[in-house]
Amino acid sequence: MGAAKEVLVLMEAPVLQWKHAKLLDGLRSGGHQVEIRTPGRGIVQLATEEENRADALLVFANDLKKFKGVSIRDVMRFVDRGGNLVVAVDEDVEKSMVDLAAEFGIEFEQRGKMAIDYARPVELHEHDPTVFVTDQINPEPAFFGDEADAGDVVYQGIGMSFSPSSELLSPLLTGTPTTYSSIPGEEVRETSVLAGKEIVLVTALQARNNARAVFSGSLKMFSDDFMDMILPGESPEEDVESANQVVCEEILKWVLQEKSVLKASNFHHRIIGGEKQSMYRIKDEVEFFTHIEEFVEGEWVPFQGNDVQVEYVMLDPYVRRTMQHDGNGNFFVQMKLPDVYGVFKFVVDYHHPGFSWIKYTERVPARPFQHNEYERFIYSAYPYYVSAFSNMLCFFTIGIVFLYNTEGKSK
Repeated sequence: MGAAKEVLVLMEAPVLQWKHAKLLDGLRSGGHQVEIRTPGRGIVQLATEEENRADALLVFANDLKKFKGVSIRDVMRFVDRGGNLVVAVDEDVEKSMVDLAAEFGIEFEQRGKMAIDYARPVELHEHDPTVFVTDQINPEPAFFGDEADAGDVVYQGIGMSFSPSSELLSPLLTGTPTTYSSIPGEEVRETSVLAGKEIVLVTALQARNNARAVFSGSLKMFSDDFMDMILPGESPEEDVESANQVVCEEILKWVLQEKSVLKASNFHHRIIGGEKQSMYRIKDEVEFFTHIEEFVEGEWVPFQGNDVQVEYVMLDPYVRRTMQHDGNGNFFVQMKLPDVYGVFKFVVDYHHPGFSWIKYTERVPARPFQHNEYERFIYSAYPYYVSAFSNMLCFFTIGIVFLYNTEGKSK
């Protein structure tokens, strides 16, 4: 993080270098080393036997098979090793890219279909509903921060979808309520059509190994033409540039892990007021600590999240507590262990959309009370104590009555 990255860019045509010059220049000005490869320039090698050749891979192409030496398996291995990925296609997407997206749980619309919006066309393309603007940018601060309200993004391309239950995928850009997916110029006859926010335009993936990937259904969204496009306001003086450049820059920052990266350290637990132990006793009062930092603008700063939790788990969580922080990145919580003994673990499994994963596990069993650790007298057993002593008292009382009480003799 923070250091210059090696970025390998695969473009299906040399002309795309000039159409996306701002994007590539932005990478270079950020200190990154950019290598551009197009079909016909020999075999592309993504990795050696031991490591990836680059930190990030950008694929601006509709067909992965055009690049010799690159297969879906190679791309998956690249991500599994921690490499970051950006994929941008359009309505002419081929099966190889559809299959690649499917490996990440993303389903592109059928070839030929496009995202359409008659209500929000771009003035220069007012007779082409496939070129429209959307302001449905993911508001999560981890993705775009203050740029989430940057304005309208010009889009032309294909839509996609993924399972809402996925905890790895997040929509970065979606359609407006009037956006739908269909074949341009044809009447919609299908009963199930992606529409509104259901049609995802750009999707982000935060992998469990903290690799990142972004899939876009539009190549042109990243182009200079769309970045420089002027959108009309209510008056000529209020005309503004599209938000494409800002949004694309933030997407690349996120993918290249220049933002929203977390680092946790100093995990510690102990008896309240005591020392750390390798095994605690049931019902012990313990406290748990950790220190979490966030990478922001080239430096590590204290993380300010309010939803970091720690669990005490044996198959299922028996205790779950939300941790507090002091504003300096120090997180802490106190908890009472359950009245159950066994092999437990302290688990911190933090995953907030856009932020990198924090995963910590430490086995800390809980033992029962030893024979000399129980209370001498248990309050809940007082009724039984009273019953036992009352029985003994009654026995002795009746015995004394029978032994020493004699009736007078009759005369």
